[in-house]
Amino acid sequence: RGPDLLARTDNARRAIADRYVRRGDILDRENIPLVGTEGAIGDYSRVYNFPKLGSLVGYSHAVYGQSGLEASLDPYLRGLRGPSELQMWWNHLLYGQPPPGVDIRLSLDMEMQQRADELLGDHVGALVLLNAGNGELLALASRPTYDPTHLEEIWPELVNDTNTPLINRALQGQYQPGTALGPFLLAALTAEAGMSQVPEIELSGNLEAGLDCATPPADTSWAEVITAGCTLPQITLSQQLGDDALLKLYDDLGLFTVPNVDQTSQQISAPPIIRSPVEVIRGQSEFLVSPLQMALAAATLSTGGSQPATQLVSAVNLPETGWTVFPPAGEAKQVFSQLNADGIAVLLADDNLPIWQIVARTPNEADQVITWYLAGTLPTWTGAPFSLVIILEEDDPEEALAIGQAMMESALQVE
Repeated sequence: RGPDLLARTDNARRAIADRYVRRGDILDRENIPLVGTEGAIGDYSRVYNFPKLGSLVGYSHAVYGQSGLEASLDPYLRGLRGPSELQMWWNHLLYGQPPPGVDIRLSLDMEMQQRADELLGDHVGALVLLNAGNGELLALASRPTYDPTHLEEIWPELVNDTNTPLINRALQGQYQPGTALGPFLLAALTAEAGMSQVPEIELSGNLEAGLDCATPPADTSWAEVITAGCTLPQITLSQQLGDDALLKLYDDLGLFTVPNVDQTSQQISAPPIIRSPVEVIRGQSEFLVSPLQMALAAATLSTGGSQPATQLVSAVNLPETGWTVFPPAGEAKQVFSQLNADGIAVLLADDNLPIWQIVARTPNEADQVITWYLAGTLPTWTGAPFSLVIILEEDDPEEALAIGQAMMESALQVE
C-alpha cells in the first residue's frame, strides 16, 4: 500500500515537494517552454505559457492532482526517473526529496500548433497534424480547452461543462468513422487487381441525393464519390470486401489500438462488435475511433503504404548525458503496397495543392452529425510527408474543407 499511496497524484507529500524541488520544463521541438516553474525554493509554482494547450499538457495541482502530460510524464518531471541512482539516493539522504526534475522536449511545432488553434477557433472538435514519415505529432489542437493557470477559479465550471473541455479530443475523443473510411476501403479492394476489381456505381435519380454525400460530387467516378464522402458507394465497397477483410483492414490500420503517445502507457487492442459493414459506414455501429487513429491511418497514403509509430515525446534532458533521444513508441509497419497507396493518393488529389483530401459527414450520437476532413501529401511531394485529420462536432463539410486546406497550405509552406 505504501508505494501506491506515494504514487497518488493527490498525495500531500508530492504537493509539498513541488514547492521545494524544481519540476522539469515541458518544451516544444525548438525548446520553446510550454510549461515551466517559477519562484524560489519553498515557493515554486507551475507556469503554463500557452493556455490553449491545457487539455494536452494538463495540470499539476496540490488540490486537483494531475492530468495530461503533467501526469503521464511525472516521473521525469519530478526527478524520479532520469537522474542516476546515486544522485537520487544522495538527495533523499540529505533532503528527503528527489533531485530536480528533468526537462522534456516534445515533437510539437508551436508555429503549426498556434495555426491550428487559430483555424479551429470556437468550433468544438480537434485537429491532428502528423509527420507521416516518422510519426512526430506536430500539432494537437482540441476545442474547447482550458487555462491550467486559473484552475481553482474555473474548476466548478470545467467539471459541469457539457462540452467536456478537460478531455483532449485529438487523443481521447471517440467518434463514428463513417464515410471517412472511404480511401482505405478503396485501397483494400484495389490491392490485388487495381480499379478493375471495383464495381461500377449504379445510380438512379438525383446525383447528390442518390449517393448521400457530404459535398456535391462532380460525377460518379470513384475519385469523386470517395472525396465527397458519399455513403452508398462505400456501402458497396464494404459489402464487396466482406466482414473478415474489413476487420483485418481496420486492425492493420491500427483502428482497434490505442496509440502510445507518451511512451508511458500500454497500447490496448479492443476490437468492437461490428454487426454489419453497413452500420459502420452509416455511423450506427459501436466502432469508434480517435482523430489520432485516423491521422495514423491517413499517413499510409502519404508514405507509400507505411504507417509510422507515434512520437510526441522526442527527448529528455538527463543530468549526466544531456539531451537523449526518446525512441518512437513502437515500430512502423507496412499496411498497403507502395503502388496501391500511391495510386489511391493520386486518385484523390486536389486540383490546387499537392495533397490528397476527402471530407465526410456521419451521425455520431443522438441528434449529432459530425464532419471529418482527412488529407495528406502526394507521393510526388519532395519534402517531409504530412497527414492531417480534423473533426468538427457539427454538420459543416465546407468549413472543414476550408480549415483543412488552410492548415495543409501552412504546413507545406513551413516545410
